[in-house]
Amino acid sequence: MHPALVSLFQYVETFTKEAEGAVSEMEKLRQRLTRFTAGMRVSSAEEVLSVNREAFDITLDLAQKVLQAG
Repeated sequence: MHPALVSLFQYVETFTKEAEGAVSEMEKLRQRLTRFTAGMRVSSAEEVLSVNREAFDITLDLAQKVLQAG
């Protein structure tokens, strides 16, 4: 197989894995955020959001990588 073609296949495989990971992390974040109830107190929301901040940051980073990879 031509080296350029092998390189392209590796790039596509890496891109696909990263994109799937980003989608998975975004889905986890969406599920966490949709658990909130309408009557939730602000202090409770702040606590939950601060815990989920790391997951959000990871998801945002992955999404940016996927967008940059094109």
